[in-house]
Amino acid sequence: MKGFASALLCIGLLPASLAYGQQCEHPIADLTKCKARTARKDHVKKVSNPPCGPDGNAVLGAIAPQGYNEASFKPACTEHDLCYDTCNSVKLKCDADFEKTMRASCVAAYPYPTGGGEDEGFYRRAPCFSRAHLYQRLVAGSSVGQAAYDDAQKETCECCGCGALGQLLVDEPGATLKLTGCFGDAQGKVTVGVTPLAVKSWASDAIVCTLPLTGPGSNGDVVVEVPSPTGAPKNTNVLQLTEWDIPLHYLHANAYYTGFKLEGSGSLRFRADVAAVVPTDGGVPFFPLRGLAPTTDSALPVTGMGSFPVGSTCSLVLTGSGIFPTTPTVPPTRVLGSMMKIDTSARTGSIGLAFGASAGAIPFKANYVGTSCPPVGEQTLGSTFGLLDGADNFPSPLGDSMSIGPIPAFAITFDSQFKLAKKTYSAPLAGGTLTVEWTVDVVPISPPK
Repeated sequence: MKGFASALLCIGLLPASLAYGQQCEHPIADLTKCKARTARKDHVKKVSNPPCGPDGNAVLGAIAPQGYNEASFKPACTEHDLCYDTCNSVKLKCDADFEKTMRASCVAAYPYPTGGGEDEGFYRRAPCFSRAHLYQRLVAGSSVGQAAYDDAQKETCECCGCGALGQLLVDEPGATLKLTGCFGDAQGKVTVGVTPLAVKSWASDAIVCTLPLTGPGSNGDVVVEVPSPTGAPKNTNVLQLTEWDIPLHYLHANAYYTGFKLEGSGSLRFRADVAAVVPTDGGVPFFPLRGLAPTTDSALPVTGMGSFPVGSTCSLVLTGSGIFPTTPTVPPTRVLGSMMKIDTSARTGSIGLAFGASAGAIPFKANYVGTSCPPVGEQTLGSTFGLLDGADNFPSPLGDSMSIGPIPAFAITFDSQFKLAKKTYSAPLAGGTLTVEWTVDVVPISPPK
């Protein structure tokens, strides 16, 4: 029977193998520290020879009898060995089935009478049952039996803890980075670049960290250090938090009146994980449709200027300026509504842009200046992007089923390393011409590898 000679075998700790999604140790050094045992795919099950116990056992002192007279216990012993040698088998059930199978061998060798005849096998069957029960007690109630089970489990199982990073989800308004994957319950460490992030919450399948707006830890290689079930901490695979800083220029020439101009240059920053998502269960990688919200410091300052002649001595003059932030903080409110969408497989996407302002927050005013002017008071003129290429909806950056929009948007393209191609969008708008552009390719910081 398995383990009578090997129950005291000393198992050394071998280097852990690393598979995507898990950090696995084999042989297992300490079963009590391993709560996530998984079967080894390359394990070859073994049985004792002879099946019911090796020679020279410290408890039995000799080869264990392989049965009782005509009753053979070899099939039961082999079955018991294989049960112990099955990862995550229940020792109590293995031992109970062991006695049940031995008793079945006793009955097969010394059957009960049929038809009410004399029980001629009783005097053989009863001691056979007694020996079966003795064998069962030796493995079920002794330290040797427990050691045999433990040694078999250390060999047939491997101790695997979570260690896989699936994807990154950026919540810009909340200033957090959510990491999904397989991390285990014990909290480890998250770094972006070489900067540790403050962990707000840790679960086996999701981590939420505080994400800096700029500077160290705001973009770059992201890795999770997870505690190993029995050994030293291990690092997950690496994902990149990629950033694009778009130098956006806005010009609405001849806006509403010939000679009027609304113009400004600002910055739109976006951050996201745009690599293929590899499921932590080893499934087929897929390329998600990503929605990106702008960073909270993204903004577009706009200035109104110019004049429109009204007769020979009077002009309508446009003045005023204001900053349109993507994340307004105090009223009266001006806002630049913006989103980015990236098809991470096709390397295409769109950018949505829309101005908004609460009552009293629009800064652009037109007034008549000069003599013989119409008796009209101050006029308020709003900045606009019009409909661009049309309204578009954008996936939620949080990876849920929600969408944001519709928002006026235009198409964008990326190269294989997610460099954003320069763009000039131009179209008639409100009596003039709208131009939205960035005149250089936007090279991403920390593109996916």
